[in-house]
Amino acid sequence: MMTGVILAGGMNRRMGGKLKALLPIEGIPLIRLQLQEMSQLCRDILIVTQTPQLLKDAIDGFDSARVRYMADIWPGKGPLSGIHAACKALESANSLELVDAAAPADSLELVDSVAPADSLKLVDSEAPADSIELLDSVASTESAGYSDTANENLLWIVGCDMPYISAAAAEALGGLCLDGDADAAIPVIGGRIQPLHGVYHRRIAGIAEELLSKETYRLMGLMERIEWKKADDEFFLQRKIDLQFTMNLNTHEEYNEAVNKAVNKIVNKAAKADSDLL
Repeated sequence: MMTGVILAGGMNRRMGGKLKALLPIEGIPLIRLQLQEMSQLCRDILIVTQTPQLLKDAIDGFDSARVRYMADIWPGKGPLSGIHAACKALESANSLELVDAAAPADSLELVDSVAPADSLKLVDSEAPADSIELLDSVASTESAGYSDTANENLLWIVGCDMPYISAAAAEALGGLCLDGDADAAIPVIGGRIQPLHGVYHRRIAGIAEELLSKETYRLMGLMERIEWKKADDEFFLQRKIDLQFTMNLNTHEEYNEAVNKAVNKIVNKAAKADSDLL
């Protein structure tokens, strides 16, 4: 199975500073809805964030996949830095350690944002909220434990503001990426490239790091450097996958639209159930 990745490090300026990952849709925080969908395809999910404590309550008790936190290595540089951190984590998968949930609450702190890329450590989301840490680990990446099968080289990466992410879309993208031996498979919906909700091979970490070191932070800069496969509208429609999976929430209006869609979906489902009883 591929690894799921949620990028939750944005500044949320257009939402008045509200953490988009925690916006409720039918009473459920957006990030938990994402975890539910991702867990259909992924056993492991990484949340890239500098503030895991803020997400703790929304994630508590989720057990359909192993959820862990990690910090950007290049904080404040946008989605590219999150993609880079996640790919580096998978590159160094067997050097990643989990913090014991019983660790003393006052013994843990956030990772140094300038820690070397090969010193990543992941934190189990089950750790107590005041004991979440992303510390340095210098374990060798060559020590045993990581299964290097094709799918486990892939990461399904989404933004934390996307309410309709699709496991079916990600699975199709993963197949496209592997079949073409590509660095990534990216949706192109309505002619627009959608790098978030893409599936990436972990080997792009080096290119992402090079771009970051040169202060090139645009995702399109990454797209120009890697070999990627396009998945257009027809690709998904042939598989009966709704194209709204790339939608994201940047404004209050877009959030209200998502809430209304969720309500309408529930109403329509209830109406169908009533009609089936007649």
